[in-house]
Formats: sequence, C-alpha cells, structure tokens
Amino acid sequence: MVEATKNRIRILAAAASSAALPLSEISANGAGLGLEASLRELSQYRCGSEGEQNKRCEIILPQSVYRAVVDHLSQDTNREHGGFLLGYETTLGDAGAPVLVITEAIAAKFTEGTPVKLVFTTDSWRSLDDEIAAKYRNAAHVPQRVGWYHSHPNISIFLSHWDLDVCTTFDRRKYPVALVVDPVRKQGGFFVGGSQGYLPHSPQDFYEVHNMQKEPMVEWVNVTRANKPITKPESESAAKAVPIARDTPEQRRAARARELASALAIAIMAAGIAYLC
Repeated sequence: MVEATKNRIRILAAAASSAALPLSEISANGAGLGLEASLRELSQYRCGSEGEQNKRCEIILPQSVYRAVVDHLSQDTNREHGGFLLGYETTLGDAGAPVLVITEAIAAKFTEGTPVKLVFTTDSWRSLDDEIAAKYRNAAHVPQRVGWYHSHPNISIFLSHWDLDVCTTFDRRKYPVALVVDPVRKQGGFFVGGSQGYLPHSPQDFYEVHNMQKEPMVEWVNVTRANKPITKPESESAAKAVPIARDTPEQRRAARARELASALAIAIMAAGIAYLC
C-alpha cells in the first residue's frame, strides 16, 4: 500500500513488512549475496574512531551492491541522484545482535535533484513498486525495503535536513539505513536510524562481502580496511576455534574482527536456510 502525500509516497506497514528473500533465491537470480560464494570472505571497514562507537547494527554490503551504487552515482555529478536498498534484518548469536544484510540496490527513476537536494517523486515510488513486482513474482520472497542511497557530489557525506526528511519514509524499520556517497571526493558511509535516531555526521563501520572478486572492491578514501579479508570457516566448530592473538592490541583487534566475521557469516547462512523452511 502507498499513500500519496505532498508529491511523495510513503510506505505503509503492509508494504514495508514483506518477507525477506531466501539466500538461495538471491543466488539463483543474481540479485544479491548468494549463499555459498559470497560468504567466503568478508572485509571490515572502519569509519574513523567513532565508526565502532556509533554502531547500531552490523551492516553487510556485497560487492555487487557497492558496484551498482557507485556506477549509478558516478554517471552524473552535476546534481544529486539516488535509489533504494533492499535486503533483510537478522540477528547474531545468543545475544541477538542485529545484522542488516543489503542484497540489492535499485536506481530511482523520475527523481528531482539539485546539487544539494534530492526528491523521490510519486512516480519514483510507483516505479519502484512496479520493478519489484516484475522481478519478484513470489510475494513471499520479496526483499524488504531497508533504506535508500544517494549522492552528495563534491560536498562530502552527511545527512542534511532534506535527507532526514526522506529517512522518515523508512521509520517503520527497526534499523533503517541511509547510504551517502560523494562520487567526486570518493567518499561513502552508512547512517543507521532506529529508536536513537540518526547521527547525521557519523557514518558507521561495515563489512564488504566478496561476491564478485577475491580482492576488496571498496575504494572510499574516508574508510580504512581492517587488515586482510576474513575467510569464512568451513564449519561452526571452525569459527569457535579461531585463535585470539594476545601479543599486541592490534593483533587482539584483528582476532576479534575475525571472530565476528566468522560469526556473521554463520548467522547469515543460518538465516537464509531458515527462510527456506
């Protein structure tokens, strides 16, 4: 369902709470992560000293989504452009730590933009509905609309008051996400909302899933890759057996990152299997 308000369409509960797409289905149609190939390696990226402190949930970004977003926003840097992020939310471990898995990016059509502002028109939202309906014939497998992305050409990355207005469209989500990219300065970052609201100038850390190539693909200059890509263990027991180096603080941070990535991979795979049942 949609509701037209001031030349905008807001997603109501019935439209925003669709079931997540099974990972096997994602792999089959090439729309996102895939079940096996994409979980072999994860690279963690940090957004400065505040990226970890401000973390609302773990964010999983496949290379395929990164490439689609960057290519779209690099085509025209004279005005802002944007689109929509699809995926699902799951949890990690006994503590139920939240994880947001992004599976697909859809470029928005019929937008109105200036160098500092972007508006999704009524036709933008209708076009999104039509594209999702055409692509996902099985309503039970439609991915959730977890957030949106847009460009800030040559003005750095943050959430303006216009951006925060668009973010309210996704308020019904537990962890709505906004991805902001500056294609001129080669910057990018995720801003996550929720009960605590957004931190407009503090992007958070995220993980890159290597589902297109073995080497890392993210080239944003404002983020730092944490050591080497982290390989997924062959089994859950292997994840528990990851050794923790204790010689130096840097080794301890690297070991914790490996453990977390292993647990993330297992949690994502388990969630995908659960959706098939």
